Amino acid sequence: MPAFKQELAHLMISDWSHKKVGMPGKVLLKGGIRSIVEPWLFTKLPVAEKESEIEYKRAASSQALAFVLTKGDTDQFWLSAVCSTNVLAGGNEDGD
Repeated sequence: MPAFKQELAHLMISDWSHKKVGMPGKVLLKGGIRSIVEPWLFTKLPVAEKESEIEYKRAASSQALAFVLTKGDTDQFWLSAVCSTNVLAGGNEDGD
């Protein structure tokens, strides 16, 4: 297994984790019970390759990509960043 894939799986955490560092399943659109098993699935099943192909095609056909950076790595930092980028994209602070 590629080292990057192993490292990424290590950073995935369940939606109920008390860890301060990591990517909750809900961020990866793998929320709920799936967030518990997703790190294992990501490293063991070829589904990840299919999803990566889809994401690659999506990124390659996009007119622009945005990279969102935060000062910290907690839910609060990321939620704040998402709200800020949504406002910049023409939405409102409520996420609409």
